[in-house]
This record gives sequence, C-alpha cells and structure tokens, in this order.
Amino acid sequence: MAKIKEILKEEIKLWEEIRAGKAEDAGSEGPLCRIYFDEITDGGLPCTGCPIQKFTGNKNGCEGSPYEKWTDHHESTHWTGSYPYSVTCPKCIKLANKMVKFLKKLRSKA
Repeated sequence: MAKIKEILKEEIKLWEEIRAGKAEDAGSEGPLCRIYFDEITDGGLPCTGCPIQKFTGNKNGCEGSPYEKWTDHHESTHWTGSYPYSVTCPKCIKLANKMVKFLKKLRSKA
C-alpha cells in the first residue's frame, strides 16, 4: 500500500511538471506505466493491476480517466505523429490539471 502511494506521488509530481510546462508526457514512460504497462499480447489486457485501471473499473489501460481526454485532445489538435505530448494551449493546461486532481484523489484512496 505504501509503495503504491509513493508511485502515485511520483506520478502526481510528473503531472504537476507537465501542467507547468516543465516536463512532457512520454506515454508509457511515466512512473505508473514503468511498472504496470504491458503490451497487449496473446489476448491479454494492458496495464493489469494498475491503480488507475482498478479505480476506473475499465479493462483497457487509462480508459475512463482524464488521461483518455488528454490523449484524445493531443491526437486531434496537436498531433505530431508520436509522443511526447506537452502543454501547448489553455485546454492542455485544463486537461493536465484534471489529471493532477484525479491522481490526488486516487492517492487518497490507495
């Protein structure tokens, strides 16, 4: 339990830095993904055991979390062909802020 809270603390710090324009979202290279991200192979599910997946109840990675809207926004508005994603407009800041709030709520329940 304490380990999950520490990992979530790192994830929150990353997203606060993304929101402030001091870091970028490099996809599966964040603290949670380094532990829980799995490529989908042999009919398996991505991110088995991830606290985000457990919290949302969805079986497909970050689906149902603010991260889904963050990636949708970047893919539809700022698409460069690949990661990293960064804050490039006011909506990015709003979406990054939602991710910070979501992670803090998740950490309080861990």
